[in-house]
Amino acid sequence: MIIVIYTAKSIHELGEIPFFCPLDYDYQFAQLHSICQLRTSNLIFMWIASISVLYAWIRTLVPEFIYHKIDDDKNKNNKNDENDDESREEYSEGGKQGIYIYIYIILYIY
Repeated sequence: MIIVIYTAKSIHELGEIPFFCPLDYDYQFAQLHSICQLRTSNLIFMWIASISVLYAWIRTLVPEFIYHKIDDDKNKNNKNDENDDESREEYSEGGKQGIYIYIYIILYIY
């Protein structure tokens, strides 16, 4: 949500200059082309980083939910097997650590 608001507010901060900063555009001064390129690369990499973190976070969560569903089905068949409970706890702890890492990355980026 923050990235969408930032993009909406800053997309036209340089006025009428096109987003991809063409060389044939009549810039008011020479450094304005470099400023435009920095703005464009900032927005592009910000979106790439956000989408990558979101994708990695989803990839971390989805296997955990699938694993718990399969594990629950096994427990219905083998109620007295303690190994399944231990492996679930180990996997659950690993999933939580992964989520904490991605949250840290998201907060570090912004």
